[in-house]
Amino acid sequence: MTSIENCLFLFHYTPPIDFGVEPTLLVSDANGKVERWSLDKLAACRNQIVTHSFSLLVDWFRQRDLPLPKIVIDLEVASKLITGRPKSDFDNERPWDMASVLRPLIPRNREERLLRATMATHLAKPDLSDFGNLRWMTAIAKGLPSLWETTIGRLKEEGEYERFLKVEVPAYGAMLATQYKGIQLDETIRDRFLGEIEKEYRQAHYTLAILKKIDVERALGDAEYLLFVLGLPSRKGGDLPEIQDLIAAREDFDETCRLLGDVLSARRNKGILLRSFGAENGICYPYFDSMGTVTGRILTIDPQLQHLAKKYRAIIRPRPNHRLRYVDYSQFEPNIMACICNDPQLLELCREGDLYEKLSTELFGSNEHRKVCKLMFLAYSYGKQVSTLSNFVHGLFPSKKAADYAINAKFAPLFVGVEKWKATVHVTLKNDGKIGTLLGNCRYRTKDGDLDNKEKRWAISQVIQGTGSLILKLLINRVTSELPHVAVLLPMHDALLVEVPEEGSEDSLHALTELCRTVFLELCVALEPAISQKPFFEK
Repeated sequence: MTSIENCLFLFHYTPPIDFGVEPTLLVSDANGKVERWSLDKLAACRNQIVTHSFSLLVDWFRQRDLPLPKIVIDLEVASKLITGRPKSDFDNERPWDMASVLRPLIPRNREERLLRATMATHLAKPDLSDFGNLRWMTAIAKGLPSLWETTIGRLKEEGEYERFLKVEVPAYGAMLATQYKGIQLDETIRDRFLGEIEKEYRQAHYTLAILKKIDVERALGDAEYLLFVLGLPSRKGGDLPEIQDLIAAREDFDETCRLLGDVLSARRNKGILLRSFGAENGICYPYFDSMGTVTGRILTIDPQLQHLAKKYRAIIRPRPNHRLRYVDYSQFEPNIMACICNDPQLLELCREGDLYEKLSTELFGSNEHRKVCKLMFLAYSYGKQVSTLSNFVHGLFPSKKAADYAINAKFAPLFVGVEKWKATVHVTLKNDGKIGTLLGNCRYRTKDGDLDNKEKRWAISQVIQGTGSLILKLLINRVTSELPHVAVLLPMHDALLVEVPEEGSEDSLHALTELCRTVFLELCVALEPAISQKPFFEK
């Protein structure tokens, strides 16, 4: 599929579409022969295009009513797979940043500034009147075939080549297609929501800061201070809870946490809605990062529509004569974990029904605290140790000691087999220096010796969340190829929002649900997945 001879190599300078400057497209063949192309010529090309930052060109193709190239291969996605480390491991420059990847191809060091400006802001202003003045760009285009050949070799060395071809390349293309088509928004509803959010924010912040005399910013940034505010024991020198986890676990029964949650939610949702302004004729054209996390999740970068609270998702509307459909994998992480670790006890718990309700009944005698138990189990499936889980239920018991006892006596015995599996994952990471999914997407250690607690956590997360991301990407790819009338709008971690024609919508939903089932069983054979059709937003 990606032999050098079948590829063309594109280096481009693409300013914003309203900047008044046409994109500069320099295309090289496998032999390094470079030509300057037009958008029309690129749209008509049937070769595979190896390039960078192609999402910046999508608006230009759409404005000109030109089709996107059939296969676009992104160097950044390949570099992320090869690197296998999260953004948080790096201060500024990351190994997959295109300025870093392409730097060896520039002819003179002094031109690195132009390269960085072009890659970082796309507002660099090379002299476009004379093609001869684009020597450094031409040199990069000429060097792309060799760079791609090296990249293929590294993908193969790291065991990521099959993953890249079968999963990442088509998933990247699917997200470019969504960006090209766009998502319909209701601007009137958005404006109403912004007013409601501002009112809720002011009320929550006033109550916290003035009536309760709480330093809101400190409470949202200092776990020790938040524990003090909530009247919980200090953890100095111990394992501090994640602030957002603590707030989320307690907001149903603790007014302070509810108000802090309202502040966080208002800030996040307001920012997302404000970024949706500028949509053309009510259509938003979001940018996606198809390898947005080290576990492989697809993220909407701008605007971050995935992170809208459910009650504000009503801004998304179907096009005329279409309907929105939302399919969701129920108990996604528990089912994945049960299948991977093959623990009979967890498998049986998942088969019996709602695991989170069972945990609530086991710990509290009723299903009243299902939400807390869900948050707690998700943290557990993302690598949290049993000894830290009482952070989630602290406050629902008379004391910290009682919470610890409940976790150790009632939760831990249910997952003895899971703990044994976790230990094998930790051994693999220690011995191999990396851990991944059934199909690549490995994360690498940065040191030797025994694993620390942080490494133990992310090792489990990489397997469980990485497998979840793999399932969603395989599903997106199958929908794109087998159900072309079903438009993928948003991947939502364990769900998909799609748009289907009104005529035959029930048949489309049935076909989509069956694909969800089939894809899950290809990776997780031990459990029949529970798939639901839920409303995408609250009415």
